[in-house]
Amino acid sequence: MKINIPEILVHLRGEDVDSQRGKKLLPTQMDLLMKGGSWALGKGRNLDLLEKGLPLGKLAAGRDKKIKRLPGIAAGWTASRDIPAPPSKSFRDWWKSEKEANERQGRDPGPDPHRTGR
Repeated sequence: MKINIPEILVHLRGEDVDSQRGKKLLPTQMDLLMKGGSWALGKGRNLDLLEKGLPLGKLAAGRDKKIKRLPGIAAGWTASRDIPAPPSKSFRDWWKSEKEANERQGRDPGPDPHRTGR
């Protein structure tokens, strides 16, 4: 038997949203996180801008290079696990430097990760 988990999760989230409609005056942490995620993933430029801030995550990680606590609703998640410090370079920056190195050496650089194929 196949269970369509994404469909079930969307359905349950819809039920939760409907049950809370009109009851709250301020958005919840989850509402704000979903809105932020929508903005971040809505346009490549937005994600690119956020990736520029990855090195700041190293400050939060400290000397042992692990983020041990996150605030708010993420606190429960970090109570039982650590998050490794973000890399010094985003994947897009790494890919760009690899592509440039390959071009200098005359190799095929592969597809451009900034292009979506549209």
